[in-house]
Amino acid sequence: MASSAATSATRAALRQAKGALRKSMASRLRGMSEEEVKSESPSASTYPPLAR
Repeated sequence: MASSAATSATRAALRQAKGALRKSMASRLRGMSEEEVKSESPSASTYPPLAR
């Protein structure tokens, strides 16, 4: 069951990171145009692959 505990811990950490990222991006992107906001959106390549 250690793997499921690690998975839930990883999910919680990702949730927190996404929340912080959204807040900082929201404040940073307020003056940007729509195009720039779209290009700044985090993609899957932004996040390092999770250790399995």
